[in-house]
Amino acid sequence: MAKIRSFLFPCPRQRDATAIVFSLFGICCGWVPAAAPEVSSLFPSGGQRGTTTSVQLHAPGAAPDRIWCSQAKLKAALSTEPGRMTVTIPSNADFGVYELRFINQEGVSALRRFVVGALPEINETEPNDLWNKPQKIPYPSIVVNGQHQSTGDADSFSLTLRRGQTVVAALMANRILGGLQDAVLQILGPEGFIIAQNEDD
Repeated sequence: MAKIRSFLFPCPRQRDATAIVFSLFGICCGWVPAAAPEVSSLFPSGGQRGTTTSVQLHAPGAAPDRIWCSQAKLKAALSTEPGRMTVTIPSNADFGVYELRFINQEGVSALRRFVVGALPEINETEPNDLWNKPQKIPYPSIVVNGQHQSTGDADSFSLTLRRGQTVVAALMANRILGGLQDAVLQILGPEGFIIAQNEDD
């Protein structure tokens, strides 16, 4: 503002008028219009039936003040901690993919999906980027909630199997949750060699 004023006209009346204009401009610039909430993702994006899950909201824009859920049995509520909510999933909730909307007085967010499942769930714990320093999975039948922190991020997990056991692994980010990740799922042996890989499904 000081640099701009140094180029104002010397006439007192013009200087006063210009100063008033700049004062009004400053007031207008300080006013930020309200906006509907924007929630780009949830972490985790699901929970086990019969549990209460704490969920982090990636919300770069205006904050919501309430939540709508397509499944009436689910109770989704904003936490006292900013950027978080809790989802209470009763033991009689139906399994499936449900939708959440985040609401304030200015409007509603885009739909975000939330999965109710039968298996226990854990969240990934960083650092787990290296294949030889993976996060250990406590039991084989489980949902692991992960998130990519940056381009090229890798998350590694390990589990112990007996000879003859079958591994079924599924990555849900794009197909179920509608995420934009172009991810690769690999199964490695104890020495780090790729046993199986899936890039497109």
